[in-house]
Amino acid sequence: MVRPYLGTQLKVQLYTALRAAGITRAELARRLGWQRESVDRLFRLDHASKLDQIDAAFAALGLNIEIQVRSGPAARSGGAAALPVTAPTGALS
Repeated sequence: MVRPYLGTQLKVQLYTALRAAGITRAELARRLGWQRESVDRLFRLDHASKLDQIDAAFAALGLNIEIQVRSGPAARSGGAAALPVTAPTGALS
């Protein structure tokens, strides 16, 4: 089994969160105070976005990144680890 790069997994989750929130990339750029081109790079799988940029994008959507490292059957068999994305503590639903 091939495990995707962590950045790729986060970018897919970011894309999913953006769609679920009904927010456009232009609106995300406005919320972040970034140029649209910078936001577009976050979604390019061939671009190595910095974790702090991805984290800022999730925060602009009212979400936090939580990463867990665990041992167990998935770790021994090469299975992918879960990367939950959650709303920040005290966030409004």
